[in-house]
Amino acid sequence: MKKQNLEEALQRVTELFSESSNQKIYAKMQVISPTLREYALNHPEGATLYPDLGEREEFWRRLTAESNEILDDSIPSAYMSEFDEGLYGGLLGAEVRYLDNPEWGWVSSMCVPFVQKLEELADINFDKNCPLAQQYLQQLKYFVEASKGDYGISHFILIDGLNALLELRGATNMYYDCMDAPELVEQFFALTRELNYWVQDNFFEIVGLYRGGTCSNLCQWIPGKIVSESLDPFHMASVKFFEQWGRKQIEEIFAHYDGGSIHIHTGNGLHLVKPAATLKGLKMIAFIDENFNELKAYHQLQKIHQDRGNVPIFITIPYEEFVKMLTEKVLVGKAMYAVTNVPTVEIANKLMEKVKAYSY
Repeated sequence: MKKQNLEEALQRVTELFSESSNQKIYAKMQVISPTLREYALNHPEGATLYPDLGEREEFWRRLTAESNEILDDSIPSAYMSEFDEGLYGGLLGAEVRYLDNPEWGWVSSMCVPFVQKLEELADINFDKNCPLAQQYLQQLKYFVEASKGDYGISHFILIDGLNALLELRGATNMYYDCMDAPELVEQFFALTRELNYWVQDNFFEIVGLYRGGTCSNLCQWIPGKIVSESLDPFHMASVKFFEQWGRKQIEEIFAHYDGGSIHIHTGNGLHLVKPAATLKGLKMIAFIDENFNELKAYHQLQKIHQDRGNVPIFITIPYEEFVKMLTEKVLVGKAMYAVTNVPTVEIANKLMEKVKAYSY
């Protein structure tokens, strides 16, 4: 990588996952990006096709290069957003649809639910040799070769358990299925676990580790083979439902690797923080804020701090709010703050000096 302070950033991010980080804060400075501005002009939000890999590599090369002179705690990496959801359902036979997301510069994917009858779940299987599986392997190999080590390649989301059931059956049917046919759902979960192992094992075989750890679009970098889990299906359910249908499946997959990170949506998932923080193998909790929801994670920082135990957290926060809370010394420790809309690289680097001197 060409990041100027790479060694310091790796040392600090490693420290974040140790006891010595409890009083310290860490930051990813997101300076206003000309690459994202250009992408948004040329790629309005909406349906699209599987993209040209050369164009995607050029986008990630330009975007990650923007952080090379920023002396923050970020580890630049490309996110394979084309496979962030749709890959898994597609491998099980669903139709994959792609969507341009100009805010993040992503071409993301999802599936059209296609299992109409509950009993059809018993007949679902996946073909490791299908065209989509080969496309996935080819994209990983393409980025490994094209990146030339100039930036990392981030892990991407697991779609297992209820997430996979949602993809194939839709949200309403997913909840009913758990009540109507729990044994069949458990059988389906076993299949999705093996599917996720295949996807993630191939990721680690082809991409490998960077300096002994996994690059992450949110966590930046975590020592070991680390996977990324979503709690999305549990946001609209009770903690009891999470304990029944989430904990076992998540902990089994974390144990297959060296642990995992999770993300929680601030708008409707904060009730999950406390139980999720006790997941065995959990390395970090990232909080996702929605543009349409006025409630942001930094508004609930003290409550999140109380509920997360000693688990590191990832919080997005606007530049002005970050400076204010930094000055008032109310930013909690053992946290990575993604500071958005920082005006310039120079301002970002001066602010990082205060970040490194901060103690909670």
